[in-house]
Amino acid sequence: MAGLMYYAVGPDDGEGWIAVNAQSEDDARRAYCNEWLAAGEPIPDFVLAARVPSWDGLGRPPNGAEWLEARLSYTCAMNCGGMASLDDGGKVIDGEPICGECAISTNRNQD
Repeated sequence: MAGLMYYAVGPDDGEGWIAVNAQSEDDARRAYCNEWLAAGEPIPDFVLAARVPSWDGLGRPPNGAEWLEARLSYTCAMNCGGMASLDDGGKVIDGEPICGECAISTNRNQD
């Protein structure tokens, strides 16, 4: 996919974001809408895209740890139902995104 760049794309409420490989922000937003909303309809203002250059060389969609390393949120690997975020004390532990609560409660707070 030469020439394509990774974007994190989703609604402005922060839930349900996906990684999209596209040539532009508009293309990334369009790809999200085609998959999750109404294909061919105007792109709603609430669909946002953020460029994530660190994902470009992966050659595959980013894993949960890579979402955290990009300062984005991802579902906690401890199956607590929470979101792991570096801003809320989340950590990447053994290559997995762990939310702040689980990192403390399970004593998995090593870096």
